[in-house]
Amino acid sequence: MKSLLAKLTLKEISKHIAFLLVSTMLIVSILPANPSLAKYVLEPIQYFVSLTSAEIFGTTAITSIGPISGTTAAGNTLTAGLVNPEGATVDYQWKKATTADGVYLPIEGATSSSYVLQINDNNYYIKVTATGTGEYGGTVSSGYTGPVIATTTPLTAIGEITGTGLTGQTLT
Repeated sequence: MKSLLAKLTLKEISKHIAFLLVSTMLIVSILPANPSLAKYVLEPIQYFVSLTSAEIFGTTAITSIGPISGTTAAGNTLTAGLVNPEGATVDYQWKKATTADGVYLPIEGATSSSYVLQINDNNYYIKVTATGTGEYGGTVSSGYTGPVIATTTPLTAIGEITGTGLTGQTLT
């Protein structure tokens, strides 16, 4: 059945059969092309065919995206991992959530392969999605990174410690 579908376009198929696309499942019901013959059909023949978006729309599916690289601190740049297949053209969308397993919402204007963390990203977890363009289809999401911290400025010095180093004494 799959090889038959590969030879026909969806437009050609739709002239002769009724179909419904649910996720990646194509339900095909074969009915008479001439509605006047429908009274002679006791029950339509149905086929269930699992298809990828590439098979339906003639695109190559984006299968994965590598981990995000960079330090999760405000002012630093995060970079999206490589997408598969190699060389695929994609659009990026950076997203953030208040918890690692929370709902990730798009960050306005963050649509390139890299993203500079802002102070208002503090305490958020960050992910990036890649959506295939041109000959590529589908959307994949990276794993999360974070939470974002305010700064990575290293501690270089502390003041003098005073007091007596004995049990029960306070050091300041």
